[in-house]
Amino acid sequence: MVSRLLALMVLIGVQNFLIFGQELSTDVSNYAESEEIIITFSDGPGNPKDWVGIYKFDMVAGEASSLAWLYVNGSETSGEGLTDGDLVFSDGLIEEGIYEARFFEDDSYTILAKATFTVGDIGTSVKTDKEIYMPGELIVADFLVGPANPKDWVGLYKVDMVPGDVGSLAWFYVDGSKDGTEGVSTGAITFDAGMVDAGNYKAVFFEDDGYTVLAETFFKVHQPAPDSLKLVSISPADGEKNADPEIVFSAIIRNGGTALKSDSVKLSLDSKDVKVEITTDEDGFNTVSYTSDRLFEPGSSHKFQLEFSDDSDPVKSEIVTVDFDVASYLKIDMPDPIHYQDFNQIEEFELPEDWEVVNLSQEINSELDPDDFTSAFYEGWVNVGMSRWSNSGSWAEKSIFSTPPVFVNGVRQSLDGNALVADSASRDGNFISFLFSKDYDLSNKKDVHLGFYSHYAQNQDSSGSLEYSIDQGESWLPVVYMIDRDDIVNDDSGNIDAVATFEQEHEDIAIGYHPDTFEEIGGFYGAYIASDISDDLAPYISGRINDDQSGSKRYETYRLPEADDQKNVRFRFAKSGTYSWYWGIDNFGLYSIAPSSMPEVVEASPAAGSQGVNPMPLINLIVKNGEAKLDPDSVKLSFNDVLVNGVSVTEVKIGVGDGYQVSYQVNELLNPLSNNIFELTFNEDSGDRREATYSGSFTIGDFKSLKLPEPIVFESFDDLDEFSLPGGWVVKSYVNEADTIVWEEDPDDWTSMSYSGWANTSLDRWKTSPYWNEKSQTSIPPVFVNGKSQFPDGNFLIADSSLRNANLMTVIETKNFDLSQYSNVHLGFYSHYCQNQDNSASVEYSIDGGENWLPVIYMLEEADIVVGEDGSVDAVATFEKEQADVAIVDNILFQDEDEYWDMEPLDEPIGGNYGAFIGSPIDATLASHISARVNDSQVESKRYELHSLPQANNQSSVRIRFAMNGTWSWYWAVDNFGLYSISELPTSIPVIKSISQDGGLVTINWLGEIGVKLQKSIRLDNPDWVDVPNTDGKSSAAEIADQSNGYYRLIRE
Repeated sequence: MVSRLLALMVLIGVQNFLIFGQELSTDVSNYAESEEIIITFSDGPGNPKDWVGIYKFDMVAGEASSLAWLYVNGSETSGEGLTDGDLVFSDGLIEEGIYEARFFEDDSYTILAKATFTVGDIGTSVKTDKEIYMPGELIVADFLVGPANPKDWVGLYKVDMVPGDVGSLAWFYVDGSKDGTEGVSTGAITFDAGMVDAGNYKAVFFEDDGYTVLAETFFKVHQPAPDSLKLVSISPADGEKNADPEIVFSAIIRNGGTALKSDSVKLSLDSKDVKVEITTDEDGFNTVSYTSDRLFEPGSSHKFQLEFSDDSDPVKSEIVTVDFDVASYLKIDMPDPIHYQDFNQIEEFELPEDWEVVNLSQEINSELDPDDFTSAFYEGWVNVGMSRWSNSGSWAEKSIFSTPPVFVNGVRQSLDGNALVADSASRDGNFISFLFSKDYDLSNKKDVHLGFYSHYAQNQDSSGSLEYSIDQGESWLPVVYMIDRDDIVNDDSGNIDAVATFEQEHEDIAIGYHPDTFEEIGGFYGAYIASDISDDLAPYISGRINDDQSGSKRYETYRLPEADDQKNVRFRFAKSGTYSWYWGIDNFGLYSIAPSSMPEVVEASPAAGSQGVNPMPLINLIVKNGEAKLDPDSVKLSFNDVLVNGVSVTEVKIGVGDGYQVSYQVNELLNPLSNNIFELTFNEDSGDRREATYSGSFTIGDFKSLKLPEPIVFESFDDLDEFSLPGGWVVKSYVNEADTIVWEEDPDDWTSMSYSGWANTSLDRWKTSPYWNEKSQTSIPPVFVNGKSQFPDGNFLIADSSLRNANLMTVIETKNFDLSQYSNVHLGFYSHYCQNQDNSASVEYSIDGGENWLPVIYMLEEADIVVGEDGSVDAVATFEKEQADVAIVDNILFQDEDEYWDMEPLDEPIGGNYGAFIGSPIDATLASHISARVNDSQVESKRYELHSLPQANNQSSVRIRFAMNGTWSWYWAVDNFGLYSISELPTSIPVIKSISQDGGLVTINWLGEIGVKLQKSIRLDNPDWVDVPNTDGKSSAAEIADQSNGYYRLIRE
């Protein structure tokens, strides 16, 4: 058959793709090899030389010849021009693959329509019409050989997004709708709006309205080319704190109006030049890369410097520096193994000699297809190549490895080459699979340990276990039992109850049948293990986090105490589950590792290198005993180079071993963003009394700190019974008669009358309310008052819309406080507030028993604040403007003499504008008290509020009014209510005017002021400021220059 080749290019097409109304379709979507293909065209222009060609999906018409073609008259000789018709390609196609039929105009490569089809058994796939798009450019995703469910669907995600955990960025069912009424096996979805942000994306083909991945493909979105050379990205990023220890540098520089001069590129690492590779793609992206040939030390700091120029005249050059810290990764040194198996020398789907797999799994797909991960090949444990497993569903999650990484003898631990894998894939069934090793001869071997890389993902109903036998499988000994930590049963003392954990029945875990006895096995975790169930198994139970894709990917090492000197030692790996789990095993080794005689620190909190640490941390160090135990009397802890007192040392169990917990509570707030160092020293209790040292550092997070005097009045609500109020405090709440009202009181029902208005409730109870994930977010940065972190704690006042969509208003007034002996009165309280677009909250005070009210603060959405032409707030307009979505209430709630709830109509409704809910007269003076808040922000309005009450000074009858109103999606918690007498602080900052040196004398001058004194430190890194004597209230000081460095500051008490 004659091929057609012209020098034109066309776009990759899609099934039934329409250009100007023309259509093209095939009689079926999937053909056998050499099967006749019938292609139907319609609404063509009717030219005699209009034609249809068949191409492979990725072939570019004009650059590559068509595989077959016909004019619209059905021959390779033009004749009558037709607008509609069928073309028969009787020989079909002989090679499996994805193909396109393309309808071209008048002997050219002007494309009119396209249709996608497949030949052979190629499996389900999805492809995009391009690999790189501009922001907002139309994206076409072809899906092929799907199951044809009406609600199969295609979604677009960024590559690091996990479908199911987050929503897609865009999606359609296979029929191109959001309804999903027609099942389509092969077709195309058009995303007209494309993707707005530059980045790496994936198109994912899902099954039947769920998150079972049928196929996925990747694409990129790039910004248009810049006017000049531009650095697009660089890795590691400047300031990176957890860089990979196998450093790979990569910088992408994009050509624009000018291009990169390759010979100008220079890269240095820690001031030493290194050799780079430079590649340039067809889109003008230059990749500058460098891979280090060494492993960087954990926690070490380094610097890259990149220099490059463009080809302009004059030349434009740029220098970029990248400072980064290597992650505090785990380095493990292992001796030569007694036995070792990495499975790479074993044929795929074969097992090492004398290893065996026993499956009790439900057979879902009896076909044996190595590329179908739902087939019987993957019914249980299998030795599979990673190049193959990487094509399985949800690979983006499976491809996540240990974070931070683990290196054993300098080799990164991962699944590499071949590995043993048990994988539910996209199946939802009952899976139980046991893997048995051969018997290993460990005669004359001491201190036997098992080590292997474990690539494990916990699901809420799965389990993984490892046991060993020293009697050829007659009995089994525990190594580890991995289950969802939420399924672990604890006794009243908080200890693991192993018997209850293993014997408790679960409705959602796998059930299988023994292949010989047909006995039902499963329904409780103990059914899958071989060791006798007893309390002795508790130390071997390892709680894992459901759906965590990194925490259980580890290099596991276990001491096998009963395996020493044994001739027949075998292992039993058991995996059970239903849906969404996998376990991969590689680098299986047996070792003889003599225990260290020295105790060692195995856990530190805060961990060395931690960022964002609490400013008053509890330092905890877990020291595991070796051959010799730690001597608790020898423990010393220094903090920021100062030996500290108050260190506690207590014995603890550590797995099956023992050791000590060393604890020290820092009792003062550390400076925001400060770096702090600790060092633990201790001796072993043996005759040598050898000393060990463990040190580390951590950085405090940013935070705000307030120091307040003793309060005049303080109420934490913690000493009150839940749902009771302080004496003299009164709540009034209002509703709209038209809304649904739950009249019963029920503390466990957040829509009940228990929460009709302000209520005193506990944190434990509030955690059960809807949307707790949002409510639990704290102020950023954190706030500390007199050293105490601010957050609703114990009991507190709460007004919460919960799941109600109704018109609500609630007011709480305090009792009258006698402040006749106090001036400079301030109100302070922690405010855990969430703004909604239609609610407002206010705080006011009265000095006449509530007859009149004075403003403190009015919180409402910024968009609803009216400003004048000069940008100033118009308080009158803000409060009096009618708002269509603001609450309107027409009844007040009350309890009758039998304590039943009822409501009484108001003389006239309240609401419709924000001013309706406040007590102060509305005038221009309220402007300074209006506080704009961000709609639906879960952190912005969580603050410690401190406000002056100027007219409360020396008043005998001061009360406070908190008012909250809204319809839906708001809450306000108030805690740590206090009234204070606070003298106004000076607004000026004391400044050193001059420092001069004359010989060995240093003179410092400043503007003297009572309460201002001079302090000195010999360093700025962890400074130790000390007062310079006799400088309080003075204006100068003279110091002998007896240090190589000296730093001075003024401080106002």
